[in-house]
Amino acid sequence: MFLPKLSRLEIIALVIIFLLYFILRLPSLTLQPVFIDEAVYIHWAQTIISHPQKFLLPLADGKTPLFMWITIPFLKIFPNPLFAARLLSVFSGFLTLLGVLVLGWKFFNRRVGIFVTFLVAVVPYSVFFDRMALVDSMLSAFLIWVLIIGFYFVKKPRFWAGLILGGILAGAILVKTPAVLAFLALPVLLLTLNFADKKERKKAIILAGVWVAVLFCALAFYSIARMNNKAGAILARNSDYYFPLSRLYEKPFDPFVIHLKQFLSWLPAMLTWPVLVIFAMALLLALTKKEKNALVILLWVIVPNIIFISLVKSFTTRYILFTIPPILVLTAWGVDVFINQIKVFKTFVLAVFLLTIASFALSFDFFLLTNPEKAPLPRESRRGYFEDWTAGYGLKETAALIESQSKISKVTVATNGIFGVFPEGLEIYFENNPNVSFVTDFKVPSLDLLPYSKNNRTYFVSNLWSFANGSNLKLVEKYPKAKGLDVVGDALMVFEVKEEN
Repeated sequence: MFLPKLSRLEIIALVIIFLLYFILRLPSLTLQPVFIDEAVYIHWAQTIISHPQKFLLPLADGKTPLFMWITIPFLKIFPNPLFAARLLSVFSGFLTLLGVLVLGWKFFNRRVGIFVTFLVAVVPYSVFFDRMALVDSMLSAFLIWVLIIGFYFVKKPRFWAGLILGGILAGAILVKTPAVLAFLALPVLLLTLNFADKKERKKAIILAGVWVAVLFCALAFYSIARMNNKAGAILARNSDYYFPLSRLYEKPFDPFVIHLKQFLSWLPAMLTWPVLVIFAMALLLALTKKEKNALVILLWVIVPNIIFISLVKSFTTRYILFTIPPILVLTAWGVDVFINQIKVFKTFVLAVFLLTIASFALSFDFFLLTNPEKAPLPRESRRGYFEDWTAGYGLKETAALIESQSKISKVTVATNGIFGVFPEGLEIYFENNPNVSFVTDFKVPSLDLLPYSKNNRTYFVSNLWSFANGSNLKLVEKYPKAKGLDVVGDALMVFEVKEEN
């Protein structure tokens, strides 16, 4: 249905790209330290396994639960929880890969489909987040298929296509609520119609009504998230992440201008310069050639981003991951148009494009697989994932220490946090270990920990920046985090609680 019969050469090319995709994602999948949100999501999934009645637990924190639900079978199969959850993101990214193949192939041509598949496989923006247990890779996969089904639906409206579109859109919202922006962008697909034709204009009116039906269909599927009295937390937490709509007319350029500058500063590093230059060329081609499918995809990127960066309070690279696959589709289309305009040496020029992009992308990807903190990430990403309190350096090693001690005696672990890297970053490794218990929020170690140490081996775990010394603590291990350019070096500190002399 989605792809025509493949030639032998096309099959070989796709097999190589698919292999390259997994080669750049599976090796050393747990090398990068766990990030705060990864720890929380994994712990929620584990809690749902142990207590199925809490299957809507993420709603209490204003998060939708689909990613955690789908994480559960991976946790049951693979013993390492971080590997299991990150593997889900690898497969989510592969669904995105298949999506861009279909989108490029069916709505442009075969070369665009294969070339954009290569881009998604190697571009650092995709590789980095496909290797993390975050909801954003799954959201990206859902939304690229919303776009594909939306294209089909406009060209050939069918009842079943409307149901599928509503279902996928609902699934996207259950992954992450900003997916509702995709619904706001869906009407741009009407631009593929010929409004000079009376039948097409009538079709546009009908489709406009159908969008409303699709919305209700999506909300019907999504209503599963409202089976709990904590569902209101989703709206309640929105104020933590977004400015109210009134902000758009009160301060229309704040924070839009700041976030736009951030967005543009991330692209050279995460997309690489060659891809960014080709994408800029593709924008000009789409506007000058007025190629409808290209313009629709361009607007699919622009509309949700304008809304998003105008209202979001804190802006990070992963928030716009869902717009990267459409950007790469346009980039591949730009390359194809350029190659077609060349009279001679087409194969040579295409090879130059591929090798140039590969050289930039793979040099970045090499660090992600071998030494992630040396990867040339944007400053914001490096700080959050490798330098600050949100980075879980030393947690695997600390978990191994606690695990070995728990085979000898009961262990109590105290942390100076109540949510995030501490204690979830450690708890994910001891879900089924009755010999390990946790007590939390010991910001200043005190004599209150001594009663635990009389009966159990007791450890206190803290980040260096928030640590206040105590005479009843003996340093066991210290795990430095990546050194920042503008922050004091942090570290994870592991202490054993001892009685004072």
